[in-house]
Amino acid sequence: MTPRATPGDPRYRTIDEARTLQALVAQGWPLEARAGEARSAEREAKAALDAAVAMGLPHGVADTGARLFDPDEAVNFLDEAARRQGGLAWDRRVVSGRRLVWQAHGHRPDQDDATVPPPPSTLVDRRFAVTLLRTFNLQAYRPGEEVRLRLPLPIEDHTLSDVGITFLPPTGTRARLRRGPARLDAVVEVPQSREAAIGVKIALTSRPWRAEPQIVPLEPGETELYTRQSEGLIRTSGRVRALADDLAQGQTDALSVVRRFWSFIHESLVFGVVHYDQFAGDEPLDWVLQAGWCDCNLGSALFAALCRTQGIPARLATGYLLHPQWPAFHSWTEVWTPAAGWTPFDFGAASLGSAAAPAPWRDHYFAALDYRMTVQRLPRLFNGTGAVRLPSAWRMLHCLDGAGMSVSFLSVDTGALVYREYAEVEQLR
Repeated sequence: MTPRATPGDPRYRTIDEARTLQALVAQGWPLEARAGEARSAEREAKAALDAAVAMGLPHGVADTGARLFDPDEAVNFLDEAARRQGGLAWDRRVVSGRRLVWQAHGHRPDQDDATVPPPPSTLVDRRFAVTLLRTFNLQAYRPGEEVRLRLPLPIEDHTLSDVGITFLPPTGTRARLRRGPARLDAVVEVPQSREAAIGVKIALTSRPWRAEPQIVPLEPGETELYTRQSEGLIRTSGRVRALADDLAQGQTDALSVVRRFWSFIHESLVFGVVHYDQFAGDEPLDWVLQAGWCDCNLGSALFAALCRTQGIPARLATGYLLHPQWPAFHSWTEVWTPAAGWTPFDFGAASLGSAAAPAPWRDHYFAALDYRMTVQRLPRLFNGTGAVRLPSAWRMLHCLDGAGMSVSFLSVDTGALVYREYAEVEQLR
């Protein structure tokens, strides 16, 4: 059995096997690695990678004869193989995802065998400490030159409150701080090493999403803003509009229309990793529909675009999962309905189900959300990285790093680090 062709590119097959296995462990076996079973987790990841190669996973070859991979392509290949066939070691990713859900509700790892997941709404308010640290490559700047670096900050609302922020200044250089909505800018002098790290420690109270008791109607300007037909990745092309009209046919209730869009995306697309230089032009969502692949960002953008064609306000949100075992950066959609106001819909639950039995896990985050630290709500609240920009072709490398997780953003053409982000989440008493 050969899985569906993944959106691969030979330019990306340059990562050695050791770092590829680190990425696979971070995605599929984080709980085992955190529990002191790192060697066992790596052996299972190696077995999954070898099985994928035997099934046709493409890879490069170094001058030494060693195998070179695109870790993202390997993740996509294994996800699709498990989705279509099952029984592979990579099915552990579904197990790990479900265990993270159960652990948030106070269950031990050996208590994850129930078929019906606990609703996120039953979670209690909790206090967390979050550490964010970004290390920037400043080779493009001269020592002593000033450069503006940026960190994301949490957005306070009814799901996130009591925020306290402590800045972690860079070592070996000076910094001037300026705080804006959802971001912190640090203007630093480039050190001789041409590398600078800035960070923050954040204490906050998080609670699951629940509809507010009093819904304030949107102002006309807000309705216009969140139903615009072109905004970033949200592009309502003719193909997207025709699809939305077909799916919404016969439905007048907004939530029923949204449910049809939700089901279509889950049933028609495969969630994985997408390299953003693979699609060009002004219609990224047409590429998603043609390729049949998306990541959380593109899937959420398609969902928002489908809603907007029907006059349903929708926007993209991004932030961090407040899972101490897996503090990942993530995107989801918020849709406004008169009955519940801004309501979250997260396609991250796609990794919690399987092709054979997607429900009820597939709908775990339908109009529901667990602990999150939201840092962007486009288009009004956004951050980015400041003066340091990503090149046109870039990749992310994930690895477990101490008590947290590191994500390195690398140039595909040169292999150079652009910046590295470390995220750590601790649940406080």
